[in-house]
Amino acid sequence: MTASEPWVLQFCHGYDGPFLDCARQYAALFVGTPYKVCTVYLTGQPSEEVVKGSASDEVIFLDYSSRDVRGLKLRAIRDIRKIAATRRFSFCIAHRFKPLYVALLGTSLPVIGVHHAFGDYKRRSRRLFANFYRKRLALLGVSNAVRDDIRACLPDWPAERIETLYNR
Repeated sequence: MTASEPWVLQFCHGYDGPFLDCARQYAALFVGTPYKVCTVYLTGQPSEEVVKGSASDEVIFLDYSSRDVRGLKLRAIRDIRKIAATRRFSFCIAHRFKPLYVALLGTSLPVIGVHHAFGDYKRRSRRLFANFYRKRLALLGVSNAVRDDIRACLPDWPAERIETLYNR
């Protein structure tokens, strides 16, 4: 691997429950392409099992506790900025809202926000944040129902900026 190869930064909140499999599924999208995938986990301790299960070219554990990622998340923003400077990342795939927030504030990359649940944009502050970064942000729902929920919360967004990509 060379520094000139294109990379995708995949940023996940954690690897509990279905999220390790989600990370693996998204990393698998780039097999056979020129892109390499670096998966970063915001929470969770380093684990060789998770490294293998991520199916990524590189896996980084930030090892924050849930308590550490409340509020402004300044340390996480600084850490993702440092990681983004290490490779030629083309874009970021951020699973859930906290990684999306950190990726948008910590990098200048285009961000694809993947949403796995309803109500992520019911809060006014999240709608304002998404609207502020709308030029660098595209959103995916894991079902048409989640996608429609996001579209209802962000009615001024073009429909093609909020799409569905099902989990396998």
